[in-house]
Amino acid sequence: MIPILLAAVESKDDRAFLTELFLSYQRLMFSVAGAYISDWDEREEIVQNSLVKIVEQVSRLRSMDEAAVPVYLTVIVRHMALNHLRHGNVVQKHTVLTEFDQLEAADQTTAVDDRLMKLERLDALRKIWPKLKESDRYLLQARYFAELTDDEIAAVVGCKPDSVRSKLSRARTRARDAMRKEGLLDE
Repeated sequence: MIPILLAAVESKDDRAFLTELFLSYQRLMFSVAGAYISDWDEREEIVQNSLVKIVEQVSRLRSMDEAAVPVYLTVIVRHMALNHLRHGNVVQKHTVLTEFDQLEAADQTTAVDDRLMKLERLDALRKIWPKLKESDRYLLQARYFAELTDDEIAAVVGCKPDSVRSKLSRARTRARDAMRKEGLLDE
């Protein structure tokens, strides 16, 4: 079944391209979602949310090498599934007692201090983010936010997995240097 979302795409060419893409890769998309979510309705929701992102990226998909398309679709669906799981965890944290509530007072202080330090580092990263090269931002986002493996990143970027590790190391160094330059990083 072709999702209604695709029927709403204005351009006939884009609609035909996206419909063919969906028909070709729907099994892959549902399979990737199924690796994270067992409930069929939730899988459908993840694939639908993925299609929204795919529609937004139609021009990029058209220009991609044919071999990179399934990897790119896998990355999008995986990212949506992880977001879905994170959202479920947030809801669960608000409805169920968490381990944090059960910690001893001394442990709570340590946990709070660690959390504050992490938030400060994330705030520093947020401030310098626009100043980083696009390639550095992509690599850091793919690894630390989308949690992609070296192989997955390499397939999208078009390099070897060993090169991904080197590129990530340089991107982290440039990010730390930018934070230091802005006075956002204490060492």
